[in-house]
Amino acid sequence: MRINELFDSKYPYQWLHQGTFEWNGSFTLSDSSVIRLDMSEGTNGYWDVLFDRTGNGVQASVEDTGQGDSLKVFGTIVAMIKEFDSNKIPTGYKFLGYKSDKPSARDSRVQLYRTLTAKFKGIFVTKEYDRGYRVNFKMTRIPQVTETASAGATASGSVASSVGGLGAGFSDDYSKSIYGEPVVIRRNPRPKKRK
Repeated sequence: MRINELFDSKYPYQWLHQGTFEWNGSFTLSDSSVIRLDMSEGTNGYWDVLFDRTGNGVQASVEDTGQGDSLKVFGTIVAMIKEFDSNKIPTGYKFLGYKSDKPSARDSRVQLYRTLTAKFKGIFVTKEYDRGYRVNFKMTRIPQVTETASAGATASGSVASSVGGLGAGFSDDYSKSIYGEPVVIRRNPRPKKRK
């Protein structure tokens, strides 16, 4: 079985709370431990994502489930984030990947987070900030350009004028144009009727 197929498998999960500023959910693993996912609204439209594993009231590592199912765990987390994202549509997500003290598993959590963020490629741009013992991940939604055209204008002309002309580029996180200005995509107003 390939890694992507393992990532697509998931546990049944349930949402415990779906509020305006916070969502919480959980699922139970085959060893009876529980993974709890907590998402809370942070700053500037970003949601902080945190999840941990508990078994018999003791916090444990997500990787060390003893079942070799960390990809299935992350597959479930991906499914939960996708469901949340279809309801809330936030600016993006932030989460931390702590590095392990064990040399053999030094970056296992970080590598799984990289695989997790790859599942959202094309929807979000991910930046990583290495802080030594942890890596901060920031996923920012890519602005979706929708074509709108007024009578007599081509769709490419409308889109090009909306984003600063032909050949315009964006910053790495798609928040600014090559001119350093925030990217704002506006709909073309309806043309005025000629008399």
